[in-house]
Amino acid sequence: MENEKLKDNVKAVSVGSITEDVELFKKSLKENNYSVSFYFEYSKNGINKIENFAYANATLDEDTSKSMLQRFIYTFKESKLNKKQIQKFDILKNNKDTIYYLNKNERNNSKSLVEKLEDDNFVPSEDLTVLGNLENVKGAIAKVCIGTNDPYYLFIKVDNFNAFKKKRLSSGFMGNLTNDGIEKLDDNHLYFGIKNNISFYYSQGVYIINTHSDFEKMLFLSSEYNSIAKENIKHLKTDFPDVFKNIDKIDEALKGKSSSIFTRMLARVSISSLKERFKEENIQQTFNDIDKEIINNKKFHDSFKGLEMDKKDLTITYSEEGKFGFAALLSDRPSRTILLKRDFME
Repeated sequence: MENEKLKDNVKAVSVGSITEDVELFKKSLKENNYSVSFYFEYSKNGINKIENFAYANATLDEDTSKSMLQRFIYTFKESKLNKKQIQKFDILKNNKDTIYYLNKNERNNSKSLVEKLEDDNFVPSEDLTVLGNLENVKGAIAKVCIGTNDPYYLFIKVDNFNAFKKKRLSSGFMGNLTNDGIEKLDDNHLYFGIKNNISFYYSQGVYIINTHSDFEKMLFLSSEYNSIAKENIKHLKTDFPDVFKNIDKIDEALKGKSSSIFTRMLARVSISSLKERFKEENIQQTFNDIDKEIINNKKFHDSFKGLEMDKKDLTITYSEEGKFGFAALLSDRPSRTILLKRDFME
């Protein structure tokens, strides 16, 4: 298992560190030494950008508060952790058998969301009618305070409101929503379902991620990926005019079918690293490496089908047919990376 000390002096993430959190939750439950605040996260006006993040306070009864800690213990219990890998968050990987982690400062949205939650001036609404269209709800957040420890923020998937009126959940609980909070079931309120697992949690500067897709949804990451991809495209055009041919056509690949994975690949491109590999004294060796280890490597033949490279003119031509090979090369997806010279990256 990976046990890597993250930068900025945040806590290291490992099976052991997560288990320590679980034990703290167990101890606090036993000693009744905790408090829970519960919020619904939503996007104002349904706009999927971090600037539209908002949250609303919901009252909880004692049993529901207790269940938030129990969910955490259940999600990250030792028997489950021992079957998982621990890896740094990667926008191109989503393995259900892996727990990912991310330093809050490594992405703009991950930093911004925590800052909003910790900002005394950015307060949640006390009336749940602000949620408006309930499709705007992105999930639930439970703030758990234990003794004098820094608070834990637990992020939980909330399933479609009203979809559970005639459906029995196999896990989690059902409830109804009033203007104040959560109450027992009846036939006069809007229904919602909260799953039994914690999607991810935040503690001491780092996110620990159980469900990759929920993490991306609640942190508005798709909009961030899109912004980064567009910025990288701009640099590909302006910083490497003699290397990339037909690059003006690349913008169309950010639209329509298959655009999501292509956007992710471009968002992972390191422009500074490309500048190093394509500068005058390195560019010939870079093309030699690409030719030897990609173009003429049977292992990568299918993955880079359609990639057009001219070793003599030192150019790479973008094409619709070869767009994924093009993006894969720049985002270092080969098992041995070419441009950054790092081993293993899918």
